[in-house]
Amino acid sequence: MMQRRVVLADRAEGLRKELAEIDAKVVRLEAAEMVIGQFIEAKRSGQTDDPDVTEELERHCHVD
Repeated sequence: MMQRRVVLADRAEGLRKELAEIDAKVVRLEAAEMVIGQFIEAKRSGQTDDPDVTEELERHCHVD
């Protein structure tokens, strides 16, 4: 029984780590979605040549 508990505890730890990685990816995707939305709005208003807008887009949109 003790061995089974250890195996399950190890598995639970691995799943917690995997969940944390997935949560981090979700946060990065949400940030990228917001930046893309801002870029689209900037494009509509003719401000896409602004280096700050381009830099922000590039910084947030490199997602795994």
